[in-house]
Amino acid sequence: MPTCTASTYILAFVVAFAVADRIPVAPINIPLCPSRCLCRDIGCTEKRGAIICKDVEVYCNGSNFILQLDYMPRNATYMIITGDDMGHLKLDIFAMRFPRLKKLILPNNGIRSLRITMKIRSLNTLVLDRNSLCYLPVRNLTLLPKLEKLMARYNNLTFITDIMFPRRLVDLDLRYNHIETPQKGSFKRLSSLQFLRLDYNSINNINFQAFRYLKRLESLTLDHNEITQLPKNSFLHLTNLSYIGLSHNMISSIDEFAFKQMGVKYHQLHEIRLEHNQIAILETTSIHLLFPRQKIYGLYLYGNPLFCDCELYRIRAATGTLFRDADIAACVSPPELAGTTLGELDLSGCEEYREEDFYYDYYNNDYEP
Repeated sequence: MPTCTASTYILAFVVAFAVADRIPVAPINIPLCPSRCLCRDIGCTEKRGAIICKDVEVYCNGSNFILQLDYMPRNATYMIITGDDMGHLKLDIFAMRFPRLKKLILPNNGIRSLRITMKIRSLNTLVLDRNSLCYLPVRNLTLLPKLEKLMARYNNLTFITDIMFPRRLVDLDLRYNHIETPQKGSFKRLSSLQFLRLDYNSINNINFQAFRYLKRLESLTLDHNEITQLPKNSFLHLTNLSYIGLSHNMISSIDEFAFKQMGVKYHQLHEIRLEHNQIAILETTSIHLLFPRQKIYGLYLYGNPLFCDCELYRIRAATGTLFRDADIAACVSPPELAGTTLGELDLSGCEEYREEDFYYDYYNNDYEP
């Protein structure tokens, strides 16, 4: 077994002392800054009377930014520009003037299209929220080789198939657009992606091939879409997934192999959020793949029009804590059980009925969950 030498302890002490010896300093304004902009040094520390700052931040609001470029600090690392009218934006202007740029945040600028022909080598975060983008560059996002986070919420994007995203991307946030069902090849370069957010779009079904290359994906959110069913192998390739958000859709049926292989390489708590859908009858076959790992899988069903029959009662009794919101998820029908939570459900006479009797009642009587 390796042991620590005296020199190792001395080095650790010196490093710890050097860090502790630095005193944080508030951001320092840079006087030479364009009108309607704020330029300042950030991440500053003081040591022995000398102040050292790690980054330079530029914030502009309605400054007619393009005309001010030559007056911006060339060593800027963070840029936040908002309230402008950029229209058809060419990102090359940032590549040429700001070689150290790491974070570029461009909300509310009326951007209608984005063009990239030059590498921005240091950029790791790009935010394009609340613009008017109808599409993203199909190929040239790869000119942002260090990009790890891309946000383009509240735009007019409709498709993402065949877009060549940067390989290092870890977090992709495309909420509040009009994106239709992702197809095969939509994320084929994103083997490092961990977070994919597609809430509030126009997705109406799950194409499992779209997620084929997302081997490291941990969280997928598809809330507030138009999904009606979970077909076979929906999440087959998402073996590291720990969170799947499917609330506020129109899901009424779940294939018996919908959750096959989902999250099998992740051994801590999983969350499957199915609140506020149209699930009325929950069959054992629909979720049987979760039973062997019921202690680390959590299923949420609040807000569904649940028909509480013997099968649902037996599932709840047999799976312990699988239903994580059993204290608030409630029966809607039959009428005599309406309002009863899954935790309170007690069908003591289940053995007297045949399963098919409950299905007949639900589909043929006047229950309207």
